[in-house]
Amino acid sequence: MQWRALILFLSGLSVIYLASLLQDAPFPHPAKVQTNDGLWVQPTPNATVLNVHDDTVFQSLVYYGLPEQEKASSGTGEMKYGLYGNVVLLRKPLQGLLVNDTSNEAIAWTTVFEHRLRGCITKISTAPSTQSLIQFALLYHTVNDESPQYFTRIYYLPSLQSASFEYKDFVLPGTTWIKSFSLEHASLLISRDPDMYQYRILALPDKLTAPPHSELAKDMVLSTSEMGNPVPPLRDPLDQLERHDSVLSKLYSPIQDTYRVIALDYYKTRAYYYVSIAVADNASMVTQLTEIRGETPAPMWHLRTFESNKEYYSDDELMEYNGVLDIPQLPDRLKMTCTSFSSSTQGKSVVFPIARDKFMTLDYTDRLDLLQQNEAQRPHLYRNHEGTLIPEFYYLDKYNIQKVYDGDIYGLSVNNQGDLLAVWTELNFVYVYKRGAADVLPPESAYDDANPSARKRDVSLDRSHTSVLAHHMDQLFGTRFSSSHRLAIDTPSDLPGRWQLRQVITPSTINVRHSKNIAAVSFVNVSSSSLDHIGDTFLLMALKNGAVHSYLIDTLEIPAPATLGRFLSGQWDMLMAMCVIIFVFVFNEYQNYGHA
Repeated sequence: MQWRALILFLSGLSVIYLASLLQDAPFPHPAKVQTNDGLWVQPTPNATVLNVHDDTVFQSLVYYGLPEQEKASSGTGEMKYGLYGNVVLLRKPLQGLLVNDTSNEAIAWTTVFEHRLRGCITKISTAPSTQSLIQFALLYHTVNDESPQYFTRIYYLPSLQSASFEYKDFVLPGTTWIKSFSLEHASLLISRDPDMYQYRILALPDKLTAPPHSELAKDMVLSTSEMGNPVPPLRDPLDQLERHDSVLSKLYSPIQDTYRVIALDYYKTRAYYYVSIAVADNASMVTQLTEIRGETPAPMWHLRTFESNKEYYSDDELMEYNGVLDIPQLPDRLKMTCTSFSSSTQGKSVVFPIARDKFMTLDYTDRLDLLQQNEAQRPHLYRNHEGTLIPEFYYLDKYNIQKVYDGDIYGLSVNNQGDLLAVWTELNFVYVYKRGAADVLPPESAYDDANPSARKRDVSLDRSHTSVLAHHMDQLFGTRFSSSHRLAIDTPSDLPGRWQLRQVITPSTINVRHSKNIAAVSFVNVSSSSLDHIGDTFLLMALKNGAVHSYLIDTLEIPAPATLGRFLSGQWDMLMAMCVIIFVFVFNEYQNYGHA
């Protein structure tokens, strides 16, 4: 039949057109403000810290270990000899990131200083509050003959009017390896490996930001530490562990003398990933009975919450449950769950990954009346040594496990209020989640280059019938939950809300020539009267090449319609594969039946 090749060709084109109709409507994109930052630094820093103070943005480029000239370096593990840490501080007016202006005055960064540390940096921790003069801290070590020594350098603003950071160095006690490290208000949290305690607390001096500063200040010795919660027994023998990482952070408590800590331990074995979540504190309450007796309860550590999550990836487990096609490759087994961690002001909301592509939230609440009605939560409410309920609780919603769509989580950042969250992945997507007061649909507009504050008419985000069909197909195959399922497990309105994915920044919109790797993300709410957009919220994105981009979260860009042209330009790789397959089949039909 001579028409077979033509019919097959038209059928192939129909399949391509049908695939274009099944495109899901894209998630809204926040308005791009400044994406032409011309900064380019070499070599690439190991970490980047963004700090905003009044009308100024500070970008700290941290190099963990640079080689000494004419000096041998050694160390196959995390402890190094012959390397030094380096910190470069850059400064820029915040106004330059709030307007879409490509002039040199708007995009220029000023180098404030470059500091060389005496040893290799191993950890970095940012301050728990953006309102504090303290900005961030570095953990570094030196090796003298056979003895290692650990130091902490804390960077801070000496006053509210300062235009540069100062620092002080602290000598830490002990020589055992420090596995995790967290800068808290008036204290440091460290975890040693090995140790009989999960963490230790080091008190910082009261007048840390007082002079003398930097090179004029002598090393301050922190000679003693307070022991924390004892180490819980390991789930698996030590010889089965391939890797272990941990994260620490202080949590909020209205009781003044209570020190509450969340400890996240990430274990990797040959068979699975295992994450343990432990919340402990030293809370003690003075009751009527203790007042009558004239007693002051001695503080002791109580384990308040202990949860765990296991993710299998071994060959045997996958073949047993999912089939041979799901066997992971060796590079997947070698990857470790990201240990990124972010908390709101005072640690009332903390977000952390529990798997390579999933994250959870721990929220503070004092609504014990609601929790006592929940049979699952009632046994876990906090009590003192006499069994009296403590009017505070950290709520862990096990049903509210969020999963990203395109790869491993590389970082998390939550705002001060705990109602905005940014999650970025290995493929450089940034997912913006909202909840509570922040979860208000912003107007959609095109960002006007000439007049950034101008907002054009609203447009709708109605999904087409084919997009709805694709949505129901995803539900049928179990790749997304239906709305009824989400409503069925929703939490009471007075408890912390659930994250809703509202905006996505795609890699194609990160306009930089070479390095598109994201180093840090931060939310900024403009409050200074000297700046435009008072009350607006911006997302600042620092790239590993030193560039910083800004997006206006309160305004959406007009989404591109789901047309055939958008499919052809956005899915060209899949289109090429489909065209090759169609050509092979059409050519075969033409060779066999075209001359009949």
